[in-house]
Amino acid sequence: MKSGFSLVGEWSLDGDHISLPGDLPSEAGVYAFVLGDEVVYVGLTQNALKTRMGHYRIGHSRQKTSARVKGLIKEALTDGKRVQVLMCTPENSEWNGLPVHMGPDLEATVCTHLFPTV
Repeated sequence: MKSGFSLVGEWSLDGDHISLPGDLPSEAGVYAFVLGDEVVYVGLTQNALKTRMGHYRIGHSRQKTSARVKGLIKEALTDGKRVQVLMCTPENSEWNGLPVHMGPDLEATVCTHLFPTV
């Protein structure tokens, strides 16, 4: 949160399904899943966060990452743990007249600092 991320929601378990209630941002950006006080996953969405979270909620088997992450979210919720979603929408910039898209760089930087062995 000190780095400019904001809490946008918390996953919940409804029977056998997971959901992320509330109005999710329609912007693209970098998001993180927080389990307890620990960031356990960082991702980038080029589209609306709501759309990306829908992929995790559904967890199609053809989308291996979405299916795997859905399983991890569901497992954590079944164990009574909270899974929060943080997001930031960094502004794009320019360098020597070239556009710089900050989202992918921020995702990589956050991953490097939080998960240095990955």
